[in-house]
Amino acid sequence: MRAAILVVLAGALAGCAAKPLEVGSITSIKPHNGATGTDVYAHQRAAGADVPTFGGDQILEVRTYIDTEDEGRIETAGADCTVSAGSFTASMITPAKVRVPLYRNQSESLSVQCHKAGYKQRMITLKAYDKKRADRFRGMTSAGAGGGIIGAVTTAAVAGIVDATADNSENVWHYPPARIDLEPLEEKKSPST
Repeated sequence: MRAAILVVLAGALAGCAAKPLEVGSITSIKPHNGATGTDVYAHQRAAGADVPTFGGDQILEVRTYIDTEDEGRIETAGADCTVSAGSFTASMITPAKVRVPLYRNQSESLSVQCHKAGYKQRMITLKAYDKKRADRFRGMTSAGAGGGIIGAVTTAAVAGIVDATADNSENVWHYPPARIDLEPLEEKKSPST
């Protein structure tokens, strides 16, 4: 009986979580060097220049959030945002998705800057990470989590050995999603008369 109540309660709480706002289209980047397409270095690479190797692309989500008294942290639409790197920029209105290039360990850090009327301008930085390595380590640590301190130390050692012997040169890299919390502008208090 108690288990059934917990299942019903968990289902009810899961239903309370707000669905992410829908995104209508995918924004394209604008390379600074006049390139076309997502691989901003394609022409330079074809000409023999020593530029990063293209590792594919990623659809990066850009979402903005505000804190409310009634509902807590909720997603909000309509913030003007810019995703920029040294080689490209992209402008969008949240919620948004933008296709960004990946150059494995040479992927540029992304600056995501957002502004919405009534809120302070906010900027975050995203760094690409080696998704395959992160997934490998996460899988190993969750497998050793039940072993206490000895299990954790053993798992960390094994993960280090596996990582050192693995060929990570072709791993898939990703950026984490851009989640920007907006702060309201402070209202100016009028002087008392």
